[in-house]
Amino acid sequence: FQAYAPALQATRNAQAGAGDALAALIRDTQTPAIARATAAAEMGPYLSAGTVDVLTQGLSDDDALVRLATLQLLEHTPPEMRVRLAFPMLDDPLRAVRIEAARQLAAFPAGSLNTEQQAALEKGLQEFISSQQAMAERPEAQANLGNLYAAQGESARAVAAYEAAIELDPAYVPGYVNLADLYRAQGDEAKAENVLRGAAAEVPASADIHHVLGLSLVRQQRTQEAIRALKHAVTLNPQSARYVYVYAVALNSTGKADEAILVLQGAHTTHPNNRDILSALVAFHRDNGNETAAQRYAQKLRAISP
Repeated sequence: FQAYAPALQATRNAQAGAGDALAALIRDTQTPAIARATAAAEMGPYLSAGTVDVLTQGLSDDDALVRLATLQLLEHTPPEMRVRLAFPMLDDPLRAVRIEAARQLAAFPAGSLNTEQQAALEKGLQEFISSQQAMAERPEAQANLGNLYAAQGESARAVAAYEAAIELDPAYVPGYVNLADLYRAQGDEAKAENVLRGAAAEVPASADIHHVLGLSLVRQQRTQEAIRALKHAVTLNPQSARYVYVYAVALNSTGKADEAILVLQGAHTTHPNNRDILSALVAFHRDNGNETAAQRYAQKLRAISP
């Protein structure tokens, strides 16, 4: 009787038609709300002109869990669509939904709002800040505040919040990653690297830290150091398709196409339906003159992405 299970399983296996199955699940109001909310949470990569109707449907759902999950899905939409759909949710009867709507709209320029809209947004933002300050002893709350301040362009307050998160828990990886990302956005890659080096010393087993450090080194054109960091991230978390893919791309960019292909072929065995890995295998084999292999992987890619 749990008819929603195949759609969720198809999504987690990246099977062909997963996006349409998720959209159908969200549209089916007879399905339990927890399943529809889960479908909305998974829908991001599959949003398209044919499935975008799930946004308006989910935001008007009677169940707050579905509305909240759909609001979070707006992160995958263009800014103008996000604004248009999120603003009405500032008046939602549930505080958690209002808070999420305010968070989504935090970076929206105040000058383009009318007085009523600005008042509604300020109220929602204050609810968000109050909810995080009520948990101020938790690093997650400080990081959430940092994300809000960063979105609003208040860099000094964002840095202070991220540093508070790290001070509360020196092993809290998102605090370091978000702080480094803020410095990256400011164009200060040296500061970002310093934060990540400190994090790697504090939390040496974090694949996330080494991956982000590798990306920072790539941006600084320190390719060999970057490859070592990206490889270490894969060693720490070999199940991450994203980390393996980025490492292979870095290898290929340095002329190590054969090694990159071997890395990707191993990852393909573990993640047979990953589009990024398949696309890279097609491109690397093609560029390497392996036409037969390129065609074989292209056929697999077409099977899951017609």
